[in-house]
Amino acid sequence: MSGANKVMPVPHTRWDHQDNFDDDWCNVALADGRPVNIELIDPADHLDLLDRAAARYELDAESLQASARAALAAPDRIVELDVHAREVA
Repeated sequence: MSGANKVMPVPHTRWDHQDNFDDDWCNVALADGRPVNIELIDPADHLDLLDRAAARYELDAESLQASARAALAAPDRIVELDVHAREVA
């Protein structure tokens, strides 16, 4: 399955710079040094790149994976997730 998923960790209207992972399969847009948009090309085959992006930018890899998998499960739709901190027992 081809296509692309975009994950937007924070609302934004612009970005200053874009980093690429693995021959442009994953693109991370930055505004004021913070990631504001993560684009994953052919997400079904490149979910592992989200872990690399999370490590580089100190993002929650599990949340990125969850959002990408939710988008794959509901193709051609906008998927919104609200992920909170882990509950302390």
